Amino acid sequence: MRPLPLDDVLYTIQPTIPHLTRSSLHRRLQRHDMSQRPQVESEASAKRKFKAYPTGYFHIDIAEV
Repeated sequence: MRPLPLDDVLYTIQPTIPHLTRSSLHRRLQRHDMSQRPQVESEASAKRKFKAYPTGYFHIDIAEV
């Protein structure tokens, strides 16, 4: 089960608590140490350092969006 983003939690709870705002929900979640989504294992392992190149080498990444 993946945790929901803040906006999804807000839209789910708002019918029950109509005066609840996004900022007040975030403050309440922070107070109970629930404001950050837990990091998934695959995200942590995907981060790695760049390859070391000799001085003067110019590296350009090209990606299509």
